[in-house]
Amino acid sequence: MSATFKEFLREQAAKEAAQATKAKDVVDEWRTAVEKLFRQMRAWLAESDPDGVIEIKEQQQEVREPGLGRYHVPRLDLHAFGTWIGIILRRARPSPRHGRRGLRRRNGRSAASIYR
Repeated sequence: MSATFKEFLREQAAKEAAQATKAKDVVDEWRTAVEKLFRQMRAWLAESDPDGVIEIKEQQQEVREPGLGRYHVPRLDLHAFGTWIGIILRRARPSPRHGRRGLRRRNGRSAASIYR
């Protein structure tokens, strides 16, 4: 039974690697669009918040999505007045079953998602 499980794990790993290779162009295009949007958001925030009240940090977030595998996407974190807002845009290739967008707000007690 152990050999069968070992084979299963190898097959699944190979499938995921093949998906990631196939989805590379889609993910690269998505990542570029997100970076452009975040640049625009930073510009809007700089204009609206010249005193720098909102602390802005950009990081990379690993996500895993069916059909796309694992990839890294930019993540924008905003901190102000004891509240944190993390913006992670996912789903470079939406599926009919998954309508959720990856914009989430958390303040330690609540989280909200935006649906299309």
